[in-house]
Amino acid sequence: MRVEEFSDGMVDVRGTAEEFEGLAAVVARGEGRFETEDLAAVEVRSDAGPRLLIQVVEQRQVLLLSGDRASRALLAEDLRSMGSMTDGGHQHIEHSPEFGYVREGSAPLVLTSPHGGMPQL
Repeated sequence: MRVEEFSDGMVDVRGTAEEFEGLAAVVARGEGRFETEDLAAVEVRSDAGPRLLIQVVEQRQVLLLSGDRASRALLAEDLRSMGSMTDGGHQHIEHSPEFGYVREGSAPLVLTSPHGGMPQL
């Protein structure tokens, strides 16, 4: 799995169906580490705060995902959905005051299909 932070702060997550499923399992469990390329790993922690906090911890070169059970379950569902895509595509996951499960101040994520970012024609 590749997890890359861009200069604008956006974090791109791309991998195989198996890698998306593996990361989804760690996210749903609420505790653990998933090794990646580029950044060293994705670390997941449970916390009582509402919504999910997405941070890149530069000193340790990790993507840290922390949140309550409900927000982690929604991210796990999105990861599994992306991994099971049969065509190209991507999904943006970022804070929105009207809806969503991501806390204000979080880094925006882009989940990219195992088949690339755009549908095949």
